[in-house]
Amino acid sequence: MSWRVSRALACAVASCALALAAAGCVENSAQYPPPEPAPYAHAAVRLGARETPLDRDWMIVWISGYAGDPRSLIPLPGFIMTTAASRVTGETSCNRFTSAFRIDPSTAHLRFTGLRNSRRLCQRDNAAADDAIIRELLATDSYVLEGPRLEFLSRGRPVMRMRQK
Repeated sequence: MSWRVSRALACAVASCALALAAAGCVENSAQYPPPEPAPYAHAAVRLGARETPLDRDWMIVWISGYAGDPRSLIPLPGFIMTTAASRVTGETSCNRFTSAFRIDPSTAHLRFTGLRNSRRLCQRDNAAADDAIIRELLATDSYVLEGPRLEFLSRGRPVMRMRQK
């Protein structure tokens, strides 16, 4: 057998193998549908009888001690508190942060623990917002949730306001 014939035969075998593999993938995807999608950010989570701020995408609109408007920062500061992992992850507009939290919906008690954030060099406004957000997250001891509006409190005093995205 010449080298041209054996090369053509090898190409034909490889093409058939690819066609069979592609057909098998299509068949398998029909048999095994993808897992259920994660809950949408706008879906309200209830623990007990009260609605909670969990599993929603929050945009920070006001921070105690920050003179600027957080809505004018790029990227927008915000976060998501997840039910499954009991973690909050977010962006201060300059740095990313993550923390565990404890929440009691019956008393609206909320505490962030083990807060970690990256420390990149930031522009002046972003750095001021970054410092204020981290400071107020650590001070938070309760919350008030009214529909798409969330407010964090420290000793009964508002420290941060958010709006659901």
